Amino acid sequence: MSPTLNLNRLELLNVLPKNSVVAEIGVYRAEFSKEILERSNPKQLTLIDSWMTMLNSIQVDPLFESFYTEVVGKFKGNEKIKIIRKTSTEALNDIKDNSIDWVYIDGDHNYQPCLEDLRGYAPKIKEDGYICGHDWVTRSKPGFGVNQAVTEFIQETGFTLIGLTNEDNFKSYVIAKTEDAVNRFNKI
Repeated sequence: MSPTLNLNRLELLNVLPKNSVVAEIGVYRAEFSKEILERSNPKQLTLIDSWMTMLNSIQVDPLFESFYTEVVGKFKGNEKIKIIRKTSTEALNDIKDNSIDWVYIDGDHNYQPCLEDLRGYAPKIKEDGYICGHDWVTRSKPGFGVNQAVTEFIQETGFTLIGLTNEDNFKSYVIAKTEDAVNRFNKI
């Protein structure tokens, strides 16, 4: 069983490093992005989303187009925010290696795309950084492969699972790149 943090998803933002370089994958309408800004006070927050439906990534969907417009409007003039309208894989070229303090992955919840996000963004994380994400499920949910992807990623890379938030289902996970990062987190 994975260790449970005595925190919910929003409280987790209060303990992650402040004044950091942060990326969020899977922005949707930026409700969580606003929480990251308020609770973590990052010096830079990169928002990555294609704003395309997973069912059809070629044709523009008016609903998702309105979400993108809404997000741009929410953060207009905020120099801390960088919006990248690409898939998480396409956006990898826009982010330097070892440049992010922590990333929050909440994009495609299927096994393979989630594993690709973990593998792709691991080199972008600083040595003392963290990968966090959403939708670790405790009750089966068709199409959700986050648990399997995170577990496999940890086994292949040596990242350490610090813990899961305390929600009943759809938990957030925190994994660390180094033992120093684990120790620093555990002192919080």
